[in-house]
Amino acid sequence: MDQFREEKYRILIATDLASRGIDISNISLVIHYHTPKDMDTMVHRCGRTARLGREGTTIILADSEDKKRLALYVSDIGKDKISNITVPFEKLDPIREVVSESMALEKEEHRHNLKLKDKSWSKKMADQVGIILSDEENAEDNEIDK
Repeated sequence: MDQFREEKYRILIATDLASRGIDISNISLVIHYHTPKDMDTMVHRCGRTARLGREGTTIILADSEDKKRLALYVSDIGKDKISNITVPFEKLDPIREVVSESMALEKEEHRHNLKLKDKSWSKKMADQVGIILSDEENAEDNEIDK
């Protein structure tokens, strides 16, 4: 994060974690490759671009399944502030692989975090009841850490 703030890195790829609780100035563009689930999430994600009265741009990559959700955003935000651009599928081919890799990475990170949470819970419960985990259980935990 420090290197991003110092502009050593110009692109930050993040989960919704980055939409709340961090303050990074001078962000002018947010691109969503997952449509925000609700207006609150949308506002927090997009708010990264409009710090201290600055203007910014938000792009949402969406498909036909997101149509209803996007219609709600248009009604809440107003048509005059939203542009709808339809991109032919063949124009998306160059970025399709990058988006697929990003989504796969996000899924793997989510699975890893669930395993860590399970590991933490198991150890906590074992400690609370005074149980010592077996060597096999500890070996499994060490595999998760890798």
